[in-house]
Amino acid sequence: VGVFPHLLGPEGAKLLVPARDSSALAERLVWCLCHPSEAKGIGACLRRRAVEHFGPTKSVSAYESVLQVLASQKGG
Repeated sequence: VGVFPHLLGPEGAKLLVPARDSSALAERLVWCLCHPSEAKGIGACLRRRAVEHFGPTKSVSAYESVLQVLASQKGG
């Protein structure tokens, strides 16, 4: 499923299903309903990962780096 396993990490990748596979999606959803505490734990792990890798601090830092490179190219 493209880059999603990498973006989601090992915990989140457990929830991925092949594209356009409605049976696999249904099975995964049923698993989540039957294992609510495990599903909640995976969700919490994914939230931490999202904040750590894609949160505001990380985004601002990335934009600052890009702007510094662009400013140095324009000035030089």
